[in-house]
Amino acid sequence: MRSLLFSMVLAVIIGWTQLCAASLLASIGFSQNGGVNIYNPYTLSVTKDTSFSVDVYFTILSPPSGVQVVSAYDLDILYSSNLSTPTVTFGTSLGIYSTDLDTTEVLQVSKLGVSGVATIKAVSLLSDPELQQNFQMGPVPKNIQLATLAFTPTQTGSATLSFDWSNTRGMRDVKGLGNQRYTIIPEPSTYLLSVIAGAAVAAAARLRKRKVESA
Repeated sequence: MRSLLFSMVLAVIIGWTQLCAASLLASIGFSQNGGVNIYNPYTLSVTKDTSFSVDVYFTILSPPSGVQVVSAYDLDILYSSNLSTPTVTFGTSLGIYSTDLDTTEVLQVSKLGVSGVATIKAVSLLSDPELQQNFQMGPVPKNIQLATLAFTPTQTGSATLSFDWSNTRGMRDVKGLGNQRYTIIPEPSTYLLSVIAGAAVAAAARLRKRKVESA
């Protein structure tokens, strides 16, 4: 039994290491307290006509050491029907925006014409080293605030925010160093628990098979 448990833990560690090596890993979510707690989907209680705002945070998880940035993103944010069309304020992590195309450091746009969907897009015009040094300094993992959305509830009750990765309105993604796409995963603890659960199920199946064969 001890050897079986050791094999399961080893398989989890190897699988996590291989995934980190193969992909740029990140998680994304909503926060109302500076990115300390990030939730996706995010469910909260709201009161009619009492406005609130949420930050969209992107947490870079990989590579475990070294430099990594967010250079562009294209996101669809779904919001429940009891919320008004939001106003969007972009963060400055991708550069300083200006209406003067000769001086702006980032191109950004929000599309709010579809009910229940807020699309936000931004592309930095800075180099990766400039992004890392001037706007996204810090070791991995790190939280990067992409935007803030402000809502006014039309009804009292529960409201939900989430990301749509179905690409029904076009390709949605986040890009990093060298224009590579990030692999979006749940919060690390949640992801690791799911991997452990999967390994446990597989180990239990192998154990049952051995018992049947030895019977």
